[in-house]
Amino acid sequence: MTALWSIAKNTFVQTIRQPIFGFLLLVTFLMLTVVNLPLSGWTMGSEYTTSDQRMLENAGLGTLLVAGMFAAAFCASAAVSREIDDKTVLSVISKPVPRSLFVLGKYIGLVLAVTVFYYLSSAAFLMTVRHKVVSNASTPINWPVVVIGVSAFLLAMIVAGLGNYVFGWTFLSSAVITLLITLTAAMVALSMIGVKWELVSVSETFGPEHIRPQLLVGLVLMFEAVLLLVAVAVAASTRLGLILTLLLCVGVLLLGSMLPWLTRRLSESLPGSAPVGWVLPNLTIFYPLDALAANRDISAQAVGMATLYFACYSAGVLALGMSLFHSRQLEGQTSASTLPGAVALISGLGRIGAIGVAILAVILLFRPETYTPWGAVRVAIPIAAAVGGWALFSLFGKGQKLAYWILLGLIVAILLRAGLVWFMPDDVNWLRWDETRTRTLFGAIFAALVLLGLLVPKTRHHFQSR
Repeated sequence: MTALWSIAKNTFVQTIRQPIFGFLLLVTFLMLTVVNLPLSGWTMGSEYTTSDQRMLENAGLGTLLVAGMFAAAFCASAAVSREIDDKTVLSVISKPVPRSLFVLGKYIGLVLAVTVFYYLSSAAFLMTVRHKVVSNASTPINWPVVVIGVSAFLLAMIVAGLGNYVFGWTFLSSAVITLLITLTAAMVALSMIGVKWELVSVSETFGPEHIRPQLLVGLVLMFEAVLLLVAVAVAASTRLGLILTLLLCVGVLLLGSMLPWLTRRLSESLPGSAPVGWVLPNLTIFYPLDALAANRDISAQAVGMATLYFACYSAGVLALGMSLFHSRQLEGQTSASTLPGAVALISGLGRIGAIGVAILAVILLFRPETYTPWGAVRVAIPIAAAVGGWALFSLFGKGQKLAYWILLGLIVAILLRAGLVWFMPDDVNWLRWDETRTRTLFGAIFAALVLLGLLVPKTRHHFQSR
């Protein structure tokens, strides 16, 4: 336990000292206050005051989720991937510290750092909710929120600056710790001060007219979604660098946010293929936006199920990360022998995709229409694609130049076809293959991400050196 706590503590301290941590925190503050608050006043409807406030709540929760995802990706890459690349991780695992304990300690330290990030951002968000949207000229500006909130921020900056000048404190970590104190004190004060500087009860502040209790429940659910993304980022950082970790986290966030729709469409087009969607996290169970917009209560059962899902999925992702890190060679590696992260990711995803296509081909065998001449062809095509894809991505992972150029040509062809189908649908009907525009768009986005990985300098140099 001593080693685990030491790794977690060191990770936490180093993370909140990272410039990117402070930059993301500042950007999140600006998004919540300067961007979301005025933009939320443009909703339409008869009850525009209520709709404006609901828009502010939804925009704030979405901002917290996206900001938490970026914080998870950047901080995990700095805490795990950079240490592996710099070989500083060898000073830890050379001691009697299991690699699984190292990954777990990194995750706990990052959870603590992201918790601080989320808490400070949530405090700024709740201040905007307490202020309310200025929907019309008759809506008063809540000067207590403005004065107390800005004063808390400036006081933290002044204390951190003086501490750095007089005592040699690290400015960023000092500012973060001081913000924890000043913003908490500001929230306590604002819970008892009204718009006209009068004293109000705390129950009135945290009531239906100001900060709804269900909004606090929504913050907890969004926090669990952010921590799940932290687990994904830690597992990815054991093998990938910053850019690919960030892309993977963005992909998980996007696909996890539309997973029910994706699995429904997949099951409609190919019955029996629902288990394909089990690999991705269903992030929609953490989203309270619909319930908050409809002014419905979030049940304790829903919160409990979401918490259980978060715990189980995060444990599985961390176990995968420990397995990936355990099998990674660290001692005696040189940059020439290290497989670039983009190559490993594309090769692995390609082979996983080939296995998925093979599974779909097996599912097709159990459909009645398969036992016809055209049905046999429809089964033979995915089987051939699965075999060819496995061979292609295996050779790609081994650094074969021919596989690189074949894959690059296929990706370019996919993007050209998507562009023609999207911008000239009537002229290229023969290229559509009964595919919807939405599916074409998602295919093009995925192909563009693969193309980005192929054109990364490290990837190109890897194949040029062969």
